[in-house]
Amino acid sequence: MTAEGAPWPFCWRYSTGSVSAVFSRRHLHFRYRSLFCDIWTVMFLRSLPAFLVLPGIAAFVLPPVLAAVDHWRSAVWRQGAIVMVVGLVFLLWCVRDFYVAGKGTLAPWDPPKHLVLVGLSRYVRNPMYMGVLTLLAGWTIFFASPLLAIYTVALAAGFHIRVRLHEEPMLRSRFGDQWERYCASVARWAPRLKAWRSASGRIGEMG
Repeated sequence: MTAEGAPWPFCWRYSTGSVSAVFSRRHLHFRYRSLFCDIWTVMFLRSLPAFLVLPGIAAFVLPPVLAAVDHWRSAVWRQGAIVMVVGLVFLLWCVRDFYVAGKGTLAPWDPPKHLVLVGLSRYVRNPMYMGVLTLLAGWTIFFASPLLAIYTVALAAGFHIRVRLHEEPMLRSRFGDQWERYCASVARWAPRLKAWRSASGRIGEMG
């Protein structure tokens, strides 16, 4: 007697018993788990170079170097480490959203193919830059460094100029009305208190 109409991979003779069915389920679970791991491996390898080159240098390499040559800095404030962790979480969250929702990375040579309207982007238009600046603020507090404070302000000004002159015109040309509706609801730098909802009522989706 055969299992007529049974979905693959259970289309075997009933005489094989439950052992075969259990083996098949485990086999499928292993295949799906392997596929999931492969996807995350590709995401990690694709995002790693951009992460190391861009925020890696600006937010991880330069701050300790600048603090080391800052003769005006005072004693270490360990509270700054908490702010640094918050900034790092923001940054990693954005890297994940850029790949999963946008199908790209934070690098200019591999930008998202879709407008990212999920996660922290529901609260502010530039969460990745906000994460970098939060991380730098943590470094500044940690080292109590005036030089790092100047560096953070200068980088914030650079981010603003880049966003206004390059990124926003590019996004407007690529996504048109979708980008305009998003801009009308989510500010460039001032975070919303509540997650943005489209006219359809769905969080992070266009109506």
